Amino acid sequence: MTLDVAEQDVVLESFEQSVYSLDYTRAFNELQTILHHHQKLDLIPLEREPAKDYFARVDSALDRFVAAAIAFLVNNHWVLTEELLERLLQYKQQLSYLIWRSSFANPDYVISLISNFQYSSEAEKVLRYQVFLSLESNPELIGAILSNTDILPHTLVQMTIEPGHKPEIHEPLRDKLIEIFSMKAQQAKISNELLKRVTYPWMNCSYLVSDLRHVIKMSLNRMIENRYETQYLLDAKSDGASDDKDASLKQINNKPTIMVMLEMFTTGHAMYRCHKTMIASLKQSFKVIFVAHRTAVDDDVITLCDEFYEVTNEVINGNLYTDLAKKLARKRPDMVFYPSIGMAPWSIVLANFRLAPVQCMGVGHPATSASKEIDFVLNGSINDPECFTEKVIVPKVIGTRYQKPNVNYSKKVNDDGICHIAIISSFMKINSFFLSVCQELNKQSSIQVKFHFFPHAQGIFKHYFKRHLEQYFDNFEIYNVMPYDEYMEKLSHCDIRLGTFPFGGTNSNIDCFALGIPYVVMDGPEAFSHIDVAMLERAGLATEQVANDLDEYFSKSLKLIEDLPYREEYSKKLVDVFNSNILFESPEQGESGVTNHTLLWTLQNAQVIQENDGKVFREGQAIE
Repeated sequence: MTLDVAEQDVVLESFEQSVYSLDYTRAFNELQTILHHHQKLDLIPLEREPAKDYFARVDSALDRFVAAAIAFLVNNHWVLTEELLERLLQYKQQLSYLIWRSSFANPDYVISLISNFQYSSEAEKVLRYQVFLSLESNPELIGAILSNTDILPHTLVQMTIEPGHKPEIHEPLRDKLIEIFSMKAQQAKISNELLKRVTYPWMNCSYLVSDLRHVIKMSLNRMIENRYETQYLLDAKSDGASDDKDASLKQINNKPTIMVMLEMFTTGHAMYRCHKTMIASLKQSFKVIFVAHRTAVDDDVITLCDEFYEVTNEVINGNLYTDLAKKLARKRPDMVFYPSIGMAPWSIVLANFRLAPVQCMGVGHPATSASKEIDFVLNGSINDPECFTEKVIVPKVIGTRYQKPNVNYSKKVNDDGICHIAIISSFMKINSFFLSVCQELNKQSSIQVKFHFFPHAQGIFKHYFKRHLEQYFDNFEIYNVMPYDEYMEKLSHCDIRLGTFPFGGTNSNIDCFALGIPYVVMDGPEAFSHIDVAMLERAGLATEQVANDLDEYFSKSLKLIEDLPYREEYSKKLVDVFNSNILFESPEQGESGVTNHTLLWTLQNAQVIQENDGKVFREGQAIE
């Protein structure tokens, strides 16, 4: 059975042969390849193959793979080193989800096998435990293993961001894991393998309900600092003169130079939809240097800058970030601006370097950077500024002007007597507290409901998510990733939407305005919680469908489900707001949100702001 992958063909039989013939090196390499391309285990349906036969083939292939993987990983004749474990930990989540999907059903089964084997040392046994240990493991088992001081930081940080089905058990355990990880991080250097996947914990920690969530980010930053010694100011003068091109660039019209770090900004991407107008305005006040991987921008985006600096695969694959930082510092930018931080390893690392006298970030990922080298965050959706380690700059006119989507659908009227509820969110944002509210709505509503999830998950991730949902209710549908137009058509059949918390959504809000789908959101202190509220405030609708606690969220959701006239009235209000363009870029709306003027004012006043004890500063206002 051949698993057709991009780099090479991996034959399942070949992996099985490598394992059972004790060809350890080949087995390890094939295991990594299959886990990297795990979606291929779903196989390709044969022509006219009945569905039950197809799924039987998939289940058989999956069980064979998992059986061979377990046999290999528990084999005490193969030595698992710390270096090999680091490589395996890249795929720990995939392996865990494959085991859950298979007939073996629970990775704890493998831990029990390991405990009964004799290895070269107790330390090697602990390394093997870490391949399978998860937040959902037996709590006594976790406690016993964590008592060992040899647990890798990579293992700990992965466990801190794993979903947990039982909040009364998993949330206190998560906090304990975060504390242990934080203590280890103070002296540890981030490993090559964790650095390659650092975006996953660094960004996804914001989705947690734990009050310690940003400690994860702070700890990862500390490990980056320990590895790259980022605490010193990179001085362009000491590293050689700047290029003539750079020097002349700065002299033209005496404009300051801004270096913009673009993690992902292709046309059509959510970042482009939300921030294109602001990025395009920068040339009015600055000489603009874009820094990005070439796949993260397209030709139209590059026309918005004066110079483009490519972050190469060589730098990323080799973790050559000190060299990259020195080369960027030689360009002597007056300001560095990160529209988002968290989607690319290179930007997370650079956010811990000092490349310019003034360094600031936007809220493309609406959470603090927790970096000592980011001075300011530009954000109008403030609730509690203390959630940021940065000082907060509020634009003169609050409210991002979004690109208005081209919508070809309108909300459909359902006549089946069911209230169809949309949940538009990646599955990492959907926590047990949110699902518990959905569970109670399902039980208490006088109208039958059906939940429609758009989780941006496929393959084993979708299967794992399905298993998670089944612990709460069974009246749901999960949609695969699909083109925007197809997604909007599916969404148009829903009656209401429930916004996730504590991490909300921006583009999903706009989609609901476009279709007239009423929705409920939960306010919170963080920017990622409050941004939903800020959009409704601009629309004049915040008092109606914004909740401040779980009880209020439940009651407002139940009202939307059961009160059809109210739902229809609210739907019309949303469509009116969409058509009014109040949320979108248009000449009659003028400038708002973060603009080139906001960044220029921040640069001009940076020293005064830094010397001031205040936390929040408003563009254009005198600084006392």
